[in-house]
Amino acid sequence: MQRNLLRVASAFLIVIGLTACSTVARAVDAAPVVVVTHVDVAPPRVAEALALLKGYAGTTRKEPGNLEVELLRQTNGNHFTLVERWANLATHENHVASPATRGFHQRFDAMLGSPHDERLYREL
Repeated sequence: MQRNLLRVASAFLIVIGLTACSTVARAVDAAPVVVVTHVDVAPPRVAEALALLKGYAGTTRKEPGNLEVELLRQTNGNHFTLVERWANLATHENHVASPATRGFHQRFDAMLGSPHDERLYREL
C-alpha cells in the first residue's frame, strides 16, 4: 500500500514538474527577443552595403512581430550594427526563414570583410 502511494505521489510530482517546465518554456518563447548583429563591410563596398542595409531595415520594420529596427554605423567607418526587437522567438525565426531575408543575405554576405556576429538576447 505504501509503495503504491509513493508511486502515485511520484507520478503526481513528475506531472506537476513537467507542467511547470512547459509553462516556463511557453513564457520564454512568448517573451520579446532582441537581436544584435555586428557586421564589418569591405571598405570599397560601404556605400553599396549601406543602401542594402537601409532597404533591409525598412522591409524588416513592416514584418509581423517586428517591434523595432535600428541601424547604426561606426563614425566614418565600415562597421555597422543592427538592433532588432521581435515580439517573440517564433516571429524572429519566421523572419530569418523569409525569402526577403534570405535574398538580402545572398547579396549582402558577399560584401562582408569578416563573418557577421549575430546574438539573440532576452530583455530582463
